Amino acid sequence: MSSPDPSSIISLDSNETTPSKLLTLHTKKSYVSFVNGLDDQTRELLLDQKKSKFVENQISTVKTNELHLCAKSLSSSFSLLRPGSTYSVDLSALTKQEDSVNYNNLLLKFVLSSYKFTQYKSADDDDDDSASPPAKLILPRTIFSQTSIDTIANAAESTFLVRSLINGNAGEYKSFGDTQISPSTIQRCVENLSEKATTTTITGDDLLTEGNSEDWGEPNKYGAGMIHAVGQGVTNEKFSPRLIDLKYNMEKKNLPLVTLVGKGVTFDTGGLSMKTAGGMLTMKKDMGGAAHVIGLANMIMNEKHNPLPIRLRVLVPAVENVVGPNSFRPGDVIRAVNGITVEIGNTDAEGRLILGDALAISSCGLASDNFTPPDLIIDFATLTGAARVAMGPEIPAFFTNSDECADLLSKAGGEVDDPMWRLPLVESYKTALKSKIADVRNVPEGFVGGGAITAALFLEKFVGKGIDWIHVDVNGASRDKMGEAQGMRAMYEMLRLRFR
Repeated sequence: MSSPDPSSIISLDSNETTPSKLLTLHTKKSYVSFVNGLDDQTRELLLDQKKSKFVENQISTVKTNELHLCAKSLSSSFSLLRPGSTYSVDLSALTKQEDSVNYNNLLLKFVLSSYKFTQYKSADDDDDDSASPPAKLILPRTIFSQTSIDTIANAAESTFLVRSLINGNAGEYKSFGDTQISPSTIQRCVENLSEKATTTTITGDDLLTEGNSEDWGEPNKYGAGMIHAVGQGVTNEKFSPRLIDLKYNMEKKNLPLVTLVGKGVTFDTGGLSMKTAGGMLTMKKDMGGAAHVIGLANMIMNEKHNPLPIRLRVLVPAVENVVGPNSFRPGDVIRAVNGITVEIGNTDAEGRLILGDALAISSCGLASDNFTPPDLIIDFATLTGAARVAMGPEIPAFFTNSDECADLLSKAGGEVDDPMWRLPLVESYKTALKSKIADVRNVPEGFVGGGAITAALFLEKFVGKGIDWIHVDVNGASRDKMGEAQGMRAMYEMLRLRFR
């Protein structure tokens, strides 16, 4: 198991559950340190002598089965709770000290801290305590409801899914089965998201077949040449390039259509423009964009109480970018599904190519809608190192052609404590992508800096006119190099604000 079931960690108080311990939350770290750091006799002495007015007002007795934690550092304090114990949560001190507390955010961070990725650890690993049952929290009904518990659990389950997809092996090792991430396992993951959704996948040379999907535009003349080109170097069918297409809620034609697109490069060697050994070390996470849209789709489709009033389409171009006799080459010219020709300046700028085909296809809308464009397109991609330089590893950059979307997303990120930062689509930088032999280059020539911006400008060429579009350049890993969902909860909240 990577992590416990979130619904097993948090529950509402009832007569059937008898907590063994009390967990009291506060805002002041100094107070927590004071209460937890002194023995009972010293504590009682200070209280009797009224040496501390704050302590006198906040606590009368401190029992040995009590644990006091600072709410602001709750997510880093999970290890302090004894495995297998059940704690009744006391929020009275917190509510007195804080005018406004987002309890859902508070508890979600706590649940997220229980995540462990242990698929590849041996059972006799001395450092592996995954067999220990997690601590459980019993929450007061005066503040929490079953709706809030289910909302927290849904967000946690979706976050765990993103993390585990990114952390999984990119190789093919028989003993590990489907914990390894290839284009074929990404396909199965999408297919298994919801019984209420339908999924179709076009694979390998079928990507080039004219008219191979009624939902690829009218008419579809060229096939998905860029997805095919990036993935054509592989020799194993499990790793064949493919476009995975999920549709949900499509029978409700009066609802707005939102399309999610996720970059699914399950391993990136850089192709013939090969990366260094160090540059390849984290490239199993290059499908982090696909992981994010899968996690976001999971949140949307599994919301029990207040489902978003939208129809959902998810497009995941899934490939491996490897070196082989059929690998695409620097200098090649490739035609996209919408007819745009692209000169390849660097095969290591492959993510924008597969996204370009998927964005063009999503812009066409659906045949069942007479190809009415979607109301909103959102793509996630581990696209550029330039975004990491600008934002660091934990804040994803986003680009959008809609100021309304930008305002909503910034507001949403603040409300759910999942911050994102807007970068500009600089019009004058478009000239950096000019090609002498094709419609556009996939990387600038003779232009230094602004790599995240020029990558976003390339993608914009494949988004239909008049369609609201958000592009998220996400890192996909935290500072400890483990998989992390970044901006996913903010995006869900933005959709809730826009379409409520």
